[in-house]
Amino acid sequence: MLQPALPGAAVKRHVFVTAGLNDLLTDPESAAEQRARFVDLRADLDAFIDGGNLTFCLAPFGARDERIARLAPVDKGLCEFRSRHPKPGIRVIGGFAARDSFIALGWHFRRDLGGAGSRAWRAACVEARRIWDGSAPSTADL
Repeated sequence: MLQPALPGAAVKRHVFVTAGLNDLLTDPESAAEQRARFVDLRADLDAFIDGGNLTFCLAPFGARDERIARLAPVDKGLCEFRSRHPKPGIRVIGGFAARDSFIALGWHFRRDLGGAGSRAWRAACVEARRIWDGSAPSTADL
């Protein structure tokens, strides 16, 4: 679970990240060429953890300035956490295990995903869903 970067900050929501993403967000030596960009992503995720008001787009392909958006097809339950500024934008793909618990399954620079519905987007969603199906408990276990 990602802990707030600011010691003692309130934890009102939870973000669970992969080991690789955690390293990029917390290790000052990782991804040196993109370090500043990951610091900004970390601030965006901390805003969620701290309980900040974030906009949520329910319609796939309809997000503009929203910070979180549903991905198509909606029956797969995936969302993207959108860190848009500064460029390059980053998309963290995952799902909500509960109302205030986001599980990050992968991340991508937005430029690498191409247009809406592109092969790269579909591949990213398929991979995230594969991870989710292999690691998430069934609803019978909850």
